[in-house]
Amino acid sequence: DPQRGDIDARTDVHALGAILYELLSGQPPLDLDMLPLHEAAEAIRSQQPRSLSSADRTLRGDLDTICLSAMAKEPSRRYQTATDMARALRAWLRQEPIAARPPSMLYLTSCFMRRHRTPVAMAGLLISVLATALAIVGASLARESVHQARRHRARLEHERAQLDHVIHTIDLGLDAVQGSGTTDPAMLALLQELTAAADAGAVTEPTAEAAVRLFAAKRLRRSGKIPEAADQLRQASTLYREHAGIEDPETQKCLLELASLHSDLDDGLYDPPFAGTCARDVYEWRIEVHGPDHPLTMDALQALAWSQRSLNGGRESRALYPRLITWLETRTEVDYERLVSVMLPFGLTLHQTDDLDSAVQIYRDVVELASKHFGPTHWAVLEGVTLQAMALRDTNRYSAAALVYEEVLPDLIEQADPGDPLVLRNRVIYAGILARGGRGAEAIAEVRAAIGIAVPHLESSHPSLIAARARLARVLLWGGDAPTALLEAERQWPDCMTGGTNPRNTLLDTGLKAASMLRDTDATDRWAARCVEVRQDWHDHIMRSRWESVNRPASTWGPITVEHAVNAVYDIDDLLRRGDLELADRLMRHTRAKDLHPTTPLWMHARLDWSFARLQDALGEPEAAARLRRRAQMRLQDAPAPDWMVPLSRQEAAADQAD
Repeated sequence: DPQRGDIDARTDVHALGAILYELLSGQPPLDLDMLPLHEAAEAIRSQQPRSLSSADRTLRGDLDTICLSAMAKEPSRRYQTATDMARALRAWLRQEPIAARPPSMLYLTSCFMRRHRTPVAMAGLLISVLATALAIVGASLARESVHQARRHRARLEHERAQLDHVIHTIDLGLDAVQGSGTTDPAMLALLQELTAAADAGAVTEPTAEAAVRLFAAKRLRRSGKIPEAADQLRQASTLYREHAGIEDPETQKCLLELASLHSDLDDGLYDPPFAGTCARDVYEWRIEVHGPDHPLTMDALQALAWSQRSLNGGRESRALYPRLITWLETRTEVDYERLVSVMLPFGLTLHQTDDLDSAVQIYRDVVELASKHFGPTHWAVLEGVTLQAMALRDTNRYSAAALVYEEVLPDLIEQADPGDPLVLRNRVIYAGILARGGRGAEAIAEVRAAIGIAVPHLESSHPSLIAARARLARVLLWGGDAPTALLEAERQWPDCMTGGTNPRNTLLDTGLKAASMLRDTDATDRWAARCVEVRQDWHDHIMRSRWESVNRPASTWGPITVEHAVNAVYDIDDLLRRGDLELADRLMRHTRAKDLHPTTPLWMHARLDWSFARLQDALGEPEAAARLRRRAQMRLQDAPAPDWMVPLSRQEAAADQAD
């Protein structure tokens, strides 16, 4: 009766004892199934629970005593606190005389869900409960004789199932608690304490520790803590692999999770070689054990194909995806949801390897298939249309690409949450299309608006936000605001150093080229040093790509867009600084042989002419240099130039007079 005031910590101890009993025996201490609520309450109050040894003789003795003491009907006969109970269990684990012991676990989660206490107050309890459950699992496994291998394996599977149930229940409990969102501080504190407990050696059984780390990794990834999630996944996969082997399903689950994490551009840890190694290990094992057409083998094949889509021209993925698509299409019952989710990355693989016509056809097939089976609002319809826009962009049809995006973006923005990374990513891509198409002011406004909406809903360290800010710097450069692009690149550089390969490379490229556009020697040196710090053979790689470009037939080049013009300015100016006039001359001739795209602004034409003029001076052709400078001045008279070009224009005018 609550009026008696005897509901205190010992009430929790009773429930902990009941949950520990069920965790160990696989059944509740009392059979309450089908009983009405009032009868169940009376049974709990009056009936003695069955002993643990009646369910499993191996549990007789001190452990049985601990459970029954915790569930004693008289509160005075129970452990007075959860700490006392914890002390008794630890003594039992050390094979010392028992005294008291810590809480079990499922009970705390059920209380958590029933009473909706704050996650801050419950975090420590959940951790201690989980640690206790894992310690019990570890101890029971450790006591198995080496001569009982079969029993050991069966026991391992039984304990693993119990542990999975415990962790799953915690997961559900956390989801159900009011206010425990994926970025809630208390939730993150709980995850940090869990991983800290594992780091401190609180969990002695290796696969149990791996289970804790896998649980934490999944939650951290959902919270946007991508590097932390990757670290926990790596440790979990190592533990599983060393102590359970590649044949264990949990090992394979970890490896495929790692492959997924390091295959995603937006996660900020894009690493195709590592992702491929993880997925390939699972794929090859499953081929050998299950055969090439088994569903589990195809799951691993899909992960491998996705991880390799951009590596070595997508060669491996281009071979794997058709096999998977054929397998899906010939199933007795076709899973169209999965089919379109496979066709899209196959199209993207072809897209990235410049097979644009084939890619566009696949995108159209996806839109038709998804519309037919799921309706016009299905995610694959939106994604297929979006990728079509990107393909149009990559064939320099910017107006058409922008129109396609403008058809789908309003619905995407309206239907999604404000902080949805997918919305942010697509708005930034759209801004890039506008900038490349000569609509710089609109592009800058769009990307700033997208970031402004997302900021209140995403942590500053969220990979999608870091990537968007890096792309903002690039859009500023293409949009004509080189000084702000350089300033933004400097501001975002510390975050991008920990935000993954793609944002970092975007900033390195933007910083270098913005500095070159401004003829800022100090900034150019600073960004070049950063490039070398990240990749020592960086400049050798750049030189190889330059030679490859001048050796390609001019017919393979598209028209010179603002992006290409920015790149050409940087290439020519850098080669001039290094005294490589031969390659600079070949690059200039190759560039001038192509038409300038009609969307490329006149100020960009002028800036490119100035680089060509400086090269002509260095080559001993002052008359050609003078003609280029005069042409640049005429371009600037026909259209306004950015303010930062004014001092450069004066420098060029002075050079022209000197000639």
